[in-house]
Amino acid sequence: MNFKIIKKIIIAILALGLISVFILKYIHINNNNSYLGVTKKILITKNTTIKAHNLNFKIKDYKVIPTKDKLFVGLDVEIQKTGALNFSFKENNTNFFDNMYVSSPYYTAPYNHSIEELNSENSKMNINLFNQGKLSTVHLTFEINKKFYNLKTKKLIYYFLVPTDGLHKYTKYYLPLIY
Repeated sequence: MNFKIIKKIIIAILALGLISVFILKYIHINNNNSYLGVTKKILITKNTTIKAHNLNFKIKDYKVIPTKDKLFVGLDVEIQKTGALNFSFKENNTNFFDNMYVSSPYYTAPYNHSIEELNSENSKMNINLFNQGKLSTVHLTFEINKKFYNLKTKKLIYYFLVPTDGLHKYTKYYLPLIY
């Protein structure tokens, strides 16, 4: 046989093998429930208590404060643990702050570490009270650089990912921030 024909056959076999590996990986990921991530998206409203899986919360109020080069978003959130939680893909992790963020079409802002308990003046939120299942009120501050923000649409959305079952499934609660 000609060397060029053998070379073409080997390349064709390798290409078919590579394509079949990609197809099998695609089928595996889409059939495996542990890769689901966000399984539901739920629109929430201000001053409505949300009874999520092992967690109750309510967005009491929010403010969007524009400055020369940044937007500051402040949220007052009432939150209460009602069962075991698995935030940030870690078992029994109650650090819900990592799962809250504000997003504009071109940028996602995680919270700033200025969390205060609103029930007392300038004291840090007592995470132990939250872990005991007591109602806690926190103030969250998000900072967005204006160069990543579309001033024409003024579209900001607050997101809170709450674990639902196991370590890999979440419900995404979202609140459009209108100002």
